[in-house]
Amino acid sequence: MSYIAVAELKKTRELWHRLVKDRELVITRDGKPVAIMAGNQPDGLESSLREIRRDMIMRSISPGV
Repeated sequence: MSYIAVAELKKTRELWHRLVKDRELVITRDGKPVAIMAGNQPDGLESSLREIRRDMIMRSISPGV
């Protein structure tokens, strides 16, 4: 997993290469993680979003997960 500052998001070519290489990037603001960017295949977008949303819901209702 690789980290990238919000300010670096403007460097789209470098961003794309890093995302392809690492498959996921943690976006930081002021050194703190604020978002995750993950690579995806076009035909898998809906299922990936469902899995992410399901995990977020489970974490919000299950303490200690």
